[in-house]
Amino acid sequence: NLWINYDIILDPEDMPVVEEYEPDMLMSSLEKCHFVIANVHKLYENSQNSLLNKVPPDFFDMIIVDEAHHSAAQSWKTAINYFSNAKVLHVTGTPYRGDHQEIPGEKIHNTSLAEVMALRYVKWLRKSTLNNPNLYFTLPGDSKRYTLEEILSIKEKEWVEKSVALSEECSADVVKESIKHLGILREASPQVPHKILAVACSIAHAEDVAKWYTQQNMRVIIVHSDMQKEFLEKQFLKIENHECDVVVSVNMLMEGYDHKYLTILAIFRPYRSLNAFAQIVGRVLRAIPDEEITDFAIDNNAILIYHEEIGLDL
Repeated sequence: NLWINYDIILDPEDMPVVEEYEPDMLMSSLEKCHFVIANVHKLYENSQNSLLNKVPPDFFDMIIVDEAHHSAAQSWKTAINYFSNAKVLHVTGTPYRGDHQEIPGEKIHNTSLAEVMALRYVKWLRKSTLNNPNLYFTLPGDSKRYTLEEILSIKEKEWVEKSVALSEECSADVVKESIKHLGILREASPQVPHKILAVACSIAHAEDVAKWYTQQNMRVIIVHSDMQKEFLEKQFLKIENHECDVVVSVNMLMEGYDHKYLTILAIFRPYRSLNAFAQIVGRVLRAIPDEEITDFAIDNNAILIYHEEIGLDL
């Protein structure tokens, strides 16, 4: 335990009471707690008996908000305003929002990703961008082949980026490069079940990406939000049991998902949101413990692979 290991608490009998909040918790149970853990949805889950209706405004001395880039939402504002006398600490790995709303509070500390990598709290990170000198584009009803420069004079940059992302020819380069790096990893450290995380634009696109990997003799699992809960749980169990080489995701595996053996990130889609891009990169940064690895520089050395023209080289 953290408190015991670091001599914060010397006697195990003095350990604080920590509970996960549930709407049916009795007031007597809440009063025994030193720490109450909840997500914002649980605070309002039962409107007649929500936590905000159950306890007085001075019940908590301190509120710690994880993933604090969400705290600009009205649900968080209402909760924090209710407990207006409590100290509030916001923490997040992605301190920016796609809608440019400010995250509440005054910034008191920032640790750079480079520093966290240097301390080996997360994997190191590198990238491999691909380019095809023979890249060309076509338009419906037009037999002409356009160069990149020619098509940019006709179409928006976003159209070009999406066209490249959906292109089977461009995607084939990313598929092959990611498989090559997976092979290098597994040859250097065969006991670690490294995997590729492939990110697609849509469910239909994910099925295409899965097909391209399967054609290269990779074992593939797809996860997306339209799957039934029971089936999705089975897919996640297969990932945990290392029954795949590649996980293809559509708007899944974002905040909080932790499978440390995802080491190669193959990106088959553009990103307009820095926050969303940072979140998906975070999926391959979870460090594999020292006792499992051959060498940190081999096993905890994540790589991003994508085509240059999808607009991620900023």
